[in-house]
Amino acid sequence: MKYILTFILGALCAVAVMKREELNFSSAASGFESLSRTNQKLVKSTYQDLLKAHERQDFSQMKASAEKILALLPEYSDTRAYWTIAKRKLGE
Repeated sequence: MKYILTFILGALCAVAVMKREELNFSSAASGFESLSRTNQKLVKSTYQDLLKAHERQDFSQMKASAEKILALLPEYSDTRAYWTIAKRKLGE
């Protein structure tokens, strides 16, 4: 009985986490959708620049690109993580 209860509680927690992640994703997606087409294109192209800068380990460009995206969308994909990496590597 104890093991069944533990299993059920664990499953409920997993479902709650999955639902929370879906809500976070949908809110980020709706934020992107609320941008003008011009800003959507800007975010997409700047994000590609961010990824290229990460490959080249150009941390100043990474930080600049991330800040440009975060100014429009505070929670876009993993932009904040890239910004944090760049900031640490630049010693700020």
